[in-house]
Amino acid sequence: MSFALVPRSSPFIVLLVALASFGPLSMSIYTPVMPIVGASIGATPDDVKLTLTTYMLGFAAGQIFFGPLSDRFGRRPVLLVGLLLFALTSAGCALAGSIGQLLVLRVLQGLSACAGSVISRALTRDIYEFSELPRVMSWISIGVNVAPALAPLIGGHLGEWFGWQATFWALTVFALTLFVIVALGVGETNKHRAASLNLLAFARGSGEMLRDRRFLGFALTMGFIFGINFGMAVGMPFILQDTLGFTPRTVGYLSLIGVAGFTLGGVANNRLIGRVRPTTIVQVAPLFHIAGLSIIAVLSIGGTLTWWSITVPFMICSFGS
Repeated sequence: MSFALVPRSSPFIVLLVALASFGPLSMSIYTPVMPIVGASIGATPDDVKLTLTTYMLGFAAGQIFFGPLSDRFGRRPVLLVGLLLFALTSAGCALAGSIGQLLVLRVLQGLSACAGSVISRALTRDIYEFSELPRVMSWISIGVNVAPALAPLIGGHLGEWFGWQATFWALTVFALTLFVIVALGVGETNKHRAASLNLLAFARGSGEMLRDRRFLGFALTMGFIFGINFGMAVGMPFILQDTLGFTPRTVGYLSLIGVAGFTLGGVANNRLIGRVRPTTIVQVAPLFHIAGLSIIAVLSIGGTLTWWSITVPFMICSFGS
C-alpha cells in the first residue's frame, strides 16, 4: 500500500510544520518532568538542566551537515536517515540509566532532530515560489513556536501518569510515524543536486554570510529571541514545581498561557504580511520581549513570585517571538 502527499496541499504543509517542530518539541516536552528525572537517576538539578544544553549543542552542529548532505544526496534519503536516528536516540534516552548516558544521547538526539528542521525548510524552498514563501514560513513558524509551548502540557501528563521516560517514548512514536509518512508519501524534490559534498565551499559561503551585516542582524535577532525563550523554558519548571509546589501536569496546563501568546503572534504575523514590510515587523517584535522581561524584573525586585508573575510576561514575549 502506498500514498502520495501532493505538494502545496494542506496535508503537505502539515507535514512541513511537523518536521520543523522536531527541534523545539523534543527540547521542551520533558521540561515539566525535569525535576523528577534527577531523583530517578541520581542527578542534581544543574546536571538535569545540562541535558537541554547538550541537546542544543547537537542541534546546532546538525545544521552544518544536513543542508549540504541533502543538497548532494537528496532531501528524501537524508530526511529518512535523520528520522530513524532520532527514533533510536529517543528510545535510548528513555532507557538511560545515568545522567552521563542521558547527556550523550541528548547530543545525538539534537543532532538528528535537526534533520527535520533543516530539510523541512529546504522542501519549502524546492516547492514554493518566492512570493509564497513568507506565508508558508509563517505557518511553519507558528508550529515551531506553538510546539514547545504545547509540548510541556503533553509531557506533564505523560510524566505524571507513566513516568518521565514516557516523554521520550512519545517522541520515538512521533518520529517513526513521520518516517512512514515520508517513506510512503513524499517524493524527491531536489531537482538540482550538488555534484559533490564540498564542506570547504560551504564554510567559505558561511563566512561570506557572517560578514554580511544585514544577514548578521537578522540572525542575531532570532538568536537572542530564541535565547530568551530557552532561558525561560529551562527555569520555569523548577520555579513552578520546586518553589511554588505545582505538579508536572499543572505546569503543563500553565504552559497554555504561552501557547496563547505564540498563537496570537502567529495570527497577527499572517495578517500583517503583505500589508507591512517584513523588516518593520522584525524591528517592532522585540519590543514585546523588552516589555515582558521588564515586567518580570519589576515584579522580581518587588518580591512578587506567583504563577502569573512568570507566565503572563512569558506570554508577552511569546507574542513577540
